[in-house]
Amino acid sequence: MTDKKWNSIYDKTYKAIIKHIKENPDVFGKIKEVKCEDIIELSYELENQSIISFGLHSRGSEDGMDYWTQCEYHSKKIRRTIIFNYDYDDCFDSLEEFAEKLAATESYIQRFESRLSIKQK
Repeated sequence: MTDKKWNSIYDKTYKAIIKHIKENPDVFGKIKEVKCEDIIELSYELENQSIISFGLHSRGSEDGMDYWTQCEYHSKKIRRTIIFNYDYDDCFDSLEEFAEKLAATESYIQRFESRLSIKQK
């Protein structure tokens, strides 16, 4: 597949995220800077609306001394959850910057998924 296809996925996802943000000011309107606790909640909303195909989750070490945000998605091809990015950005200056990152991630995940193959034994 060409870069044009991946750019199309990015554009479509970005526009859908921005549209959803504008149509839901009660959820998104109060946010000025997008921080870790916000991105988990916002990505959950976007995933539930099928705008993105992945989730962002807060994870922590057993001792509770270290926390990070990771990006996970469920592969339909291999029927497994894949940690796509172990250390996802968790602070953005604006919702537009956050939307750009989500749209890029969606495009990368779809490209990755298209390249997965299952070998039959």
